[in-house]
Amino acid sequence: MNLRSRTRQSLTEIICHGLYGRHSDITVAASPFGKYRSEARFGGWKGYASRRPPGVIILHGGWIRFQALFDGWILAKDGYKR
Repeated sequence: MNLRSRTRQSLTEIICHGLYGRHSDITVAASPFGKYRSEARFGGWKGYASRRPPGVIILHGGWIRFQALFDGWILAKDGYKR
């Protein structure tokens, strides 16, 4: 696992903890289902059981938002280098 992948994993865990609070489980956050739910929440899905599961448009919006957050986090962590 390279550095960028480990960094992405740690950011995903931080986001899952922020989205789900102290009830989040790191093993769930590291699973594909946890990443799916996190991206759906970033895309605007509320997570209610009575609602339909998120679609491709919601997941795409969540992925774009996650990528922007990840790029900003890398810049803040490593500093801007030209």
